[in-house]
Parts: sequence; C-alpha cells; structure tokens
Amino acid sequence: MLKGAVKGVVGDVFDINTVEKSLTELLSLVRKKVTEGIFQQIDVTHMECKVCGSKMENRGYVSRKIKGLADYEIKMRSFYCAKCGRYERPLEEIIGNSGRNTLEVKEAMILLGQRIPFEEASFCMEKLLKVSVSYESIRELVEDIGETISKEEVELVANEIDANGYVKDWKDGKAVNDVAYLELDGSMVQTREEGWKEVRVGVIFAQKDRLEVDKNHNEVFRKKYFSVFNDDNKSLEAFKNRTTLEAHNFGFHNYVKPVIVGDGAPWIWDYASTSHPYAIQILDY
Repeated sequence: MLKGAVKGVVGDVFDINTVEKSLTELLSLVRKKVTEGIFQQIDVTHMECKVCGSKMENRGYVSRKIKGLADYEIKMRSFYCAKCGRYERPLEEIIGNSGRNTLEVKEAMILLGQRIPFEEASFCMEKLLKVSVSYESIRELVEDIGETISKEEVELVANEIDANGYVKDWKDGKAVNDVAYLELDGSMVQTREEGWKEVRVGVIFAQKDRLEVDKNHNEVFRKKYFSVFNDDNKSLEAFKNRTTLEAHNFGFHNYVKPVIVGDGAPWIWDYASTSHPYAIQILDY
C-alpha cells in the first residue's frame, strides 16, 4: 500500500531523494492517523461517577492536542455528574502524557537545548525531526529541568553534609591502587539575566579513565563535573560542601594517590589543606 501511495505521489520520474521525502511525509501522516485512531477506539462510551456512583452524562467530545513526531489531535468523551458537579475524561488518563509534548519530543528538546542556543535547537528539530517547536518552549523546558536539578542538588548536599562541612554518614572503602584527580577553578560566564557572573567549577576523575587518543592527545572518558554560581557570601561554602560530597561519593579518599590540581587562588588550597590534607597538591601555573 505504501509503495503504491509513494508512486502515486512521485509519478514516473523520480530519484531516491524524492522517494525518501515522499515516504517520510506519508509515514508522518500514518503515525498521526493510527495514533489518534487507537485512542479514540478505546475511549469509553459510558461511566459512573467515582465519587457517588451515579451514572454520568455524556457531554460529547473535547480535543486534546499533543505535539509529538506528528501533531496529534485526539478527541475524547467528556462525562458530567450532575449530583457532584464534576467532569471526567477517562481517555485523558489512558493517554498518560503530561504537558503538550510527547516524551520523544521532550528528549530531543532537552538534548539540543542544553548544548546549543535555543534558536538553533528549534531550527535543528524542524530540519531533523520535522517537528516545529518554538525556541521559547525549548528554553522553558530546559530551564525548568535545570532549576529542578539544581534544587535537588542543594537539598542533597544539605542532607548529606553537616554544619561543619563534613559528610554525615562517612563510609570508608577498600584502597584503590590508582591516582584520583580533583581539579577546582573559578571562571566567568555570560548569563542572559545578569551579564558576567563567576562560577566555581570542579571535575573529578581517575587515572584509569584516561584514554590515549593518539600520541599527541589524551582524553578522560569518564568524569564528573559540578559547579556553583558565586551569588553571595555563602556561595564558596556551598561549593566546598558540594565538592566534599562529590569527592566522598567518588571515593577520592580511598585512592592510593589522591591529587588536587588548582591555580593560585587561596580558597582552593585552603579547602584542600582543610578537607583533604592527605592529598598531593599540584599548582597549575
């Protein structure tokens, strides 16, 4: 059926690019119609109120628009209980999608939005997935998730680090015969809202995770980055606590040779000497 449909669109003179483009458009249409049809077919025709048990009145259809790899518009029956004064749309729960985008589209928005400017992410989604999403929507989703992650990280540090900057539930592990590196630094980044701001950044990794790409290049293929914006006089303490937690979770103290690398900033070596006095200190000129 699809072969016949494609030939009907492209005619007798065509090349592989014409066929591919036509088939992509047809498959998008099939995706839309099949998805809408499946849900409309399983929508209930009558129901009883979950609160009082009375038979609910069928108030007809309402449409639910969802942007996925196709623009879906699913019609669902709406039921009303006169006794309780409440509505039910049972198909809404079956569809099971929060927000106006499917998970497939959200993942693409996040993947692109955290790596390239939002405007470019919107353009790439249109070109690669044939999905039209505004850059404002991408920005809103990425920033909301970023804010959620940030709050979770702050809460995690607050729960795991005590008032003196020590891990509450300290765990010693087996000695690891390797070198572990903890690198700390501060940098200035350009933000949309407040212009240039300082951010303190750390990275932790092990020598065994260093890969020699070629004779002139090395790469660390497994590492953990973490950072804290320098917003007020508590930011340095927050970053030190975050660093302590990351180092503990990594098992920095279990390595035979723990190494801290940093520049001449006094706060780095104050933290290193206080929290990791056993570590080798290397000054990066």
